[in-house]
Amino acid sequence: MNSHLKSKKSGITLLEVVIAGVIVAIGLVSLAAVMAQTMRSDRFTAARTRANNYAAEEIELITAKANRSFDAVKTEYHDATRTFLDDVDGYSGRVESTENTVEGYLDLNVIVDWTENGVAEQVSVAKRVYDRSAYTE
Repeated sequence: MNSHLKSKKSGITLLEVVIAGVIVAIGLVSLAAVMAQTMRSDRFTAARTRANNYAAEEIELITAKANRSFDAVKTEYHDATRTFLDDVDGYSGRVESTENTVEGYLDLNVIVDWTENGVAEQVSVAKRVYDRSAYTE
């Protein structure tokens, strides 16, 4: 018959096994990197949410105080920076304010700082608080 055709050996060579192993290893390393990044992202999201909650709570407290007595809030926050978190679980917070005496309001900026993986992070929530007594008849 066709004597010039040689039969091939069946089976997997060592080179094929090594190549397959390298491909699997690269896939596993890639998967591990994606999982680690996802975990870092989840931790960052949780930390940012916590910082936003601290800022929102402080804004709510100040707004509630201002609704009761704007003068008391104005005295406490008059063109100043006031600390409300002093390294609580790694978070620090401050309230920066600017008073507009002509219009009768305070511009508040609540800032919360923390460090995530050695990187300084910050959230900021702004609110304008009005002197409600100026608008009553």
